Amino acid sequence: MLCFVKSDDSNSIGKFQDLLNFLEDYKPRESYKIITVVEPGQDTEMTGDQFLTLQEKTEIPIIILLDNENKVIDNYQIERFPTFLLLRADLNIHRAYDRFNTREEKSFYQYLSFIFTSQKSSGGNSGSSGCDDDDGVCPPPPGY
Repeated sequence: MLCFVKSDDSNSIGKFQDLLNFLEDYKPRESYKIITVVEPGQDTEMTGDQFLTLQEKTEIPIIILLDNENKVIDNYQIERFPTFLLLRADLNIHRAYDRFNTREEKSFYQYLSFIFTSQKSSGGNSGSSGCDDDDGVCPPPPGY
């Protein structure tokens, strides 16, 4: 997952913290990484300290990149903060979420739950999840 946040935008930071809280509560067993690209704003040193503290307080695998010159943000053409890009194994973008209204936020977390559930279930426990063991495909969670 590639996350773009703006350090001086409390909504952006709040949505990123919500993501971390979700992952800490959900405790997915799958291997995943969160690469966070931060637009540091005015005080780069303070922003770096803020995100290093956040990184130390969680068990979530986070890599933090301070984009001082906005090169990464410009290359990805990020216009809204936060923007979460779900990447495939080949690092191409699978889905992008950048409008965190109530509907998109619900869709984002349902999709994360679906991904983690289908990966867990593809290993062979089809009885309770309704997954097809032959091809590892699971139905979406209720309400998806």
